[in-house]
Amino acid sequence: MSGADDIGVPGIGIIHVHVVRQNQDAAAFRYGLSGQAVPEPGSGMLFVFRQRGRYSFWMPDMTGRVDIAWIDTGRIIGMSSMFPCVGSGTDTSCPRWHPPGAIDAALEVSAGGLRGLRLDGYLFVASVTSSPP
Repeated sequence: MSGADDIGVPGIGIIHVHVVRQNQDAAAFRYGLSGQAVPEPGSGMLFVFRQRGRYSFWMPDMTGRVDIAWIDTGRIIGMSSMFPCVGSGTDTSCPRWHPPGAIDAALEVSAGGLRGLRLDGYLFVASVTSSPP
């Protein structure tokens, strides 16, 4: 099951996110924003992993660029700007983006949406409306 939360992002403010938990919605977790419109400004998708690890992200069938914040135990440890895959969208033709270390969550927003982000800042949940893990 997934849901929606408002989260506070240091240096940016409140972002409304669609929360996808690895242990609750495997299909949504695997495909994320693929085939969907890029998030509106002030919104995004928060991926929550079952355990810490070095997970990669890719962009098949995306309609535009997105930025991603790599998160470890609520702390932002890095960010990347990702672009859509222009190949066939197969597993081997699309580039992958990797976090700088182990993460337990990742936040995707539209390109430029992380402008002002403070690394080593902590995310905070402003209002919880999703199911617990």
